[in-house]
Amino acid sequence: MLRCFAPVMLLFALSAFAGSALPTPIQLQLGDSTVKKTAPRTQPGRKADTAADSFDCRTGTIVGAGIGLSLGSMPEFDIWNSNLAQHLSDLGLSDSSFQVHGLDTGLLAFTVRQSPDLFSMTFPITIYVGQLYPRHRLTGSLSFAYLTKEYDARLSLVNDSARYFDLQQKLGLYSFTAGLTWGSRIPERYFSVEGIDRTDALIGIIASPWLALRRSTTIGAPPTTDVRLTELYQAVLPQVSSFSAIGIAYGWRMALATVKHRSKRSGLEAELAYSGMWNTRFRTSSGTTIAQADLGDKTSAAGSTLSYYTSRIEISVSLFRKVSSEKPRKDKP
Repeated sequence: MLRCFAPVMLLFALSAFAGSALPTPIQLQLGDSTVKKTAPRTQPGRKADTAADSFDCRTGTIVGAGIGLSLGSMPEFDIWNSNLAQHLSDLGLSDSSFQVHGLDTGLLAFTVRQSPDLFSMTFPITIYVGQLYPRHRLTGSLSFAYLTKEYDARLSLVNDSARYFDLQQKLGLYSFTAGLTWGSRIPERYFSVEGIDRTDALIGIIASPWLALRRSTTIGAPPTTDVRLTELYQAVLPQVSSFSAIGIAYGWRMALATVKHRSKRSGLEAELAYSGMWNTRFRTSSGTTIAQADLGDKTSAAGSTLSYYTSRIEISVSLFRKVSSEKPRKDKP
């Protein structure tokens, strides 16, 4: 359900970020000269913010939440996908396997009904707390993301479509990731975007103490009265497996973030980020270490544990609220 609504939520947030009210020019008459000034556009029934009440993006504590679109490498899915059966020979079978001479001589067929998605796309949801300073910022965040891919195949007899059994597999990755980033505000004379209040260059560390990897396999058992299909089922069953394991991940992240106010205490933030993480130490509840062979890799060295590096690009939009700010200094009389 989340993967269905996530793209809609992201597009809605992006449109809100891009469609904020633009300033409206007005003219002020000062003596003999006319001076142009830009005033904020106001909504009907709402007063324009005064200088004292306007949004100050220089200082304050913010709390926010957002959604992103993440694309990049996920080697565990590549290993699993490249070793899924595409033909009878991949299961050690032929079209004449387990024929019963004179009774059951029909040829076998193997059909892939659903292949896994090509792209490894996720929609991470993030909550964060940040402290803004005039020249830099510090942010702590927690995000959740998941990705599942499915595979469905059917082994049947060519001359009898009623005799078959299905082979279904699913691989899922679920993660909670904590991050700590430090950012430096980019001066407007070097980089500025019209309508944006501030832009920061960010760099930080990220870690996932809970990284769940799950592989599930379902094979529809044929009727026990069908001797040939039962023998085929028993031949395929040992070649596939299911497991659930927990691992850890750690890495780095750098990003470019822009802030745009929506009111005097709330705003929108957009980020373009690039990150790299090392994923390792996948173990089951019994303490068994997951190897590449558990994902179906028959070419990996014996005992080769599952450990890999990923790099991803992420675009995200978040809505934040300013919960505290420094009190303005009073002028001395």
